[in-house]
Amino acid sequence: MATLDADQGGGLIDALRRGSVDLKVTSHPTTDYAYDVVRHWAGAVPADPTWRVEPRNLSRVDVSFRNHRPGTANEYRYDVWDGWSAGNQLTAPAQGERTDWVTSGTAWVEDAFIPTETGQHSLDVLRYPHGRTH
Repeated sequence: MATLDADQGGGLIDALRRGSVDLKVTSHPTTDYAYDVVRHWAGAVPADPTWRVEPRNLSRVDVSFRNHRPGTANEYRYDVWDGWSAGNQLTAPAQGERTDWVTSGTAWVEDAFIPTETGQHSLDVLRYPHGRTH
């Protein structure tokens, strides 16, 4: 994933039209924040599925990875809706802090583990109400 603002993107497109371009890329393999946002529709997806997440739709979840030694953990937060769950498994440092922003009131199942070593699993569905830090 790469992030450019509109001016940077426009400049890059213009430069590409003129020929080859050298890019300098900075990698950030870990992040201080993550967003897990979801929107459900019953029956069918509307003709215009545009949805803008607003602060009132989000809950803050302070996440802490506290393994006894550095390493790589696997983690996921799946949303649960109408008998289905969907999400992605990601890697995260086994030690560190992160601030997550999730869709408020959504049912979530969470899991973090280091294969063959340790893990933490939510046994119940979790919901994060808006207006509190979790």
